[in-house]
Amino acid sequence: MATSNLGYLFLTEFFVDSYIGIVIWACLDPANPFVGPMSAPFAIGLAYAVMVWGFADITISTNLARDLGTRIVAAIFFGGEAFSYLNYSWIAILVNVPATLFATGYYEFLMRDSLSKIGKGHAVHEHGEEGLRRHITNTVGIPTNMIDSYSPPPFTSSFSKHKRP
Repeated sequence: MATSNLGYLFLTEFFVDSYIGIVIWACLDPANPFVGPMSAPFAIGLAYAVMVWGFADITISTNLARDLGTRIVAAIFFGGEAFSYLNYSWIAILVNVPATLFATGYYEFLMRDSLSKIGKGHAVHEHGEEGLRRHITNTVGIPTNMIDSYSPPPFTSSFSKHKRP
């Protein structure tokens, strides 16, 4: 830390925490078609791994509880030196709160799918139901006449196809 610029430390930690926050928020979004409940832990773990592999040599914290908690325990045994060792800066552990708030706002306002709000009845398409049908036809590729008549196939387990002898 002695050779790190505090502004550089802030920007690095802010970027890392924002990236992880956006990935977590994307995994929690039920309208996200790219990440399902089964792959969410892998996606979040991969995001953490990429940030650690890319920025660990610059000293990232990414978690207020993990860094602050261990320093409090270290302060019990070693005194105040736990918070001043090698010119320790509080920026690394305190920046993740505003970075996570930024990531949440960024995802909610700029990346979240508006169709989920329309589907829940909280919003209406600009051109009404016909405009929504055209939008779904253009983006998903389902013909307009199939939208109203579509029903998903019944769920069948792969075990029900094979009977025991």
